[in-house]
Amino acid sequence: MPYVARGNSGAIIAVFKEENECAREHVSPENSELQAFLGQNKTRETPPQEPASRSKLHQALRQSDADFVRVLDDLVYLLINKGVIVFTDLPREARTKLMLRRRLRDRARDLGGLVGDAEEIRLSL
Repeated sequence: MPYVARGNSGAIIAVFKEENECAREHVSPENSELQAFLGQNKTRETPPQEPASRSKLHQALRQSDADFVRVLDDLVYLLINKGVIVFTDLPREARTKLMLRRRLRDRARDLGGLVGDAEEIRLSL
């Protein structure tokens, strides 16, 4: 049975198989709000999801991936700063990618307010 997490607006933002810290609310699989979130139609007679809807879902997933990479980046540095992990214990490829991301983020920060925190920055290397 699905459990849902809701955002500040009260809308469903995630669905889980089991109850967890983020999702404590159980909803019926037939719940119209859940079906809308999953992009499913209420009746089986209607045609499957439009390609545009799939495109929007893929775009949202790509943005979510980019946002999640930032979270992981911050998490790795937090663990390093707390002494939980040692930077040199990471594989060379991981260290190289982390250092590149750190340099890019520092360069973006050096733009001094020209770019907002939520804006994507594209720098040529």
